[in-house]
Amino acid sequence: MSNDQKIILSDEYKIFDQLIKENRQKPKAGPLGWVRAYMQGKNDLTRKLFFEGPNMVVAQGRFFVAQKIFGVGDTNANYTGYKISHFGVGAGGATAQGDSVTLLGPHICDNTMYKPIKLGGTHNEPVIYDNSGLDDDLKGLYSSYGALKPIKTITLVSEDYEDGERECSYKSKVKCECVVGPGEPPALTVNGYVPISEAGLYFVSGSTAKMFAHVCFPPKYKELDSTITIDWFILC
Repeated sequence: MSNDQKIILSDEYKIFDQLIKENRQKPKAGPLGWVRAYMQGKNDLTRKLFFEGPNMVVAQGRFFVAQKIFGVGDTNANYTGYKISHFGVGAGGATAQGDSVTLLGPHICDNTMYKPIKLGGTHNEPVIYDNSGLDDDLKGLYSSYGALKPIKTITLVSEDYEDGERECSYKSKVKCECVVGPGEPPALTVNGYVPISEAGLYFVSGSTAKMFAHVCFPPKYKELDSTITIDWFILC
C-alpha cells in the first residue's frame, strides 16, 4: 500500500470517528451518513473543501433499508428491487444574507429536494417542483426533470472493530463519489452561476427514484466550467 493510500484510509477513519461522535451527541437510529463537498475551478490545480458534516437519512430511506436487509417488501411500497445509484443537487437548502446563513433542512420526512437543479441527468426528482413562478430563463435551470444523475463511483471501505477480546474487519462503509462537472447544469450560461445548497441520494428501480438521504449546507456558487464533487459516506 502506498503512502498516499495510507493517508486516504487514515483520513476516512477520522471521518467515521467524527460521524459516530456526532451521532452520540444527537442520537439517531439506522444508517448514518457523512458528506464532504469540494469545489474545483477551471484554473485550480486541486479541489477545495467547502462543506463537511452529517446528512439526514430520511424516513423513506430507513423504510428502504428495513425492506432490503430482510428482503420483505411492503404491500403499499415494495422497495426490495431498488438500489442506491443516483444523486442530485439543489438550491433550496439554505438562505444567506451577508455572513448570516440559515439552513432550511434537512428534515426526517423529506422525500424531495426543496429546489432541484436540472443536470440533464437520467432520472427525475420524485416530486415535481413547481417552477411556474420563475422567470422563463430560470425554468430550464430549476426543474425536477433530469435533476438526478448516476453516482460516479461506489466503493466499499473496510472498518476495523474490536470488543476487548477479538478484532475483526468488514467492509461496512460505503463511499459514493457524486460529481457535477464542467458543462453542468446545461441551462447555465457561460458567465452565469448557480447557488448549490443541498444534495440528495436516491434509490432507484427502472425510471423511478426515491430519496434516501438529504443534506443542506451554505450556498456555494458553481460556474459552468467548475466542478463540484460530493464524497458521500454511509456507515451501515
